[in-house]
Amino acid sequence: MSLDAAATDAEASFAAAQGSLLRGARSRAQMTLHDVEGATRGEFKAASVSAYERGERTISVLRLLRLASLYGVVLDELIPESVDVDPSVVGRARSLWVDQFGLAELGGGARIRIDLARLDDLDGPGWDQLRTFVSFVCTRRRGRLGRVVTLRADDVWGVAAMLGVTPEEVLTVFDREGLTRPA
Repeated sequence: MSLDAAATDAEASFAAAQGSLLRGARSRAQMTLHDVEGATRGEFKAASVSAYERGERTISVLRLLRLASLYGVVLDELIPESVDVDPSVVGRARSLWVDQFGLAELGGGARIRIDLARLDDLDGPGWDQLRTFVSFVCTRRRGRLGRVVTLRADDVWGVAAMLGVTPEEVLTVFDREGLTRPA
């Protein structure tokens, strides 16, 4: 099998694994395909969501973020960690998908504390998405919104997608906007 064929197989395995995660999240949210279409006012057609879930169609990061928000899950829950393919191409599908949007994975246990009062002062679609995301993070962690929230490394690359920067640039953007708070 050539590297290109192996990569294609890896991409197909990735898409199938991601589709399974999407289907599971939708099911846990107790939504039908038509519920998704209705809740998004037609932004996500039932046929498109079904194609994502079957692994027949790829999904952009921003659309994946919107589905994560709709289903009440964090973005990382909708991205397969690994696929069962030839070791020479393991992760290539994920990295190609991530690279398509100019993102890199953030390693380690990095955490960023952000000031929620300052976040409320920022305008724009990326900041609106971040406020929604932070609300879901707090709900998922069974916390409440206070003055500060700590974003974990696995949250940061989703935030990067919302803001249109790389995960490594998130801290710089937060610092520039006065969002970061000392630990």
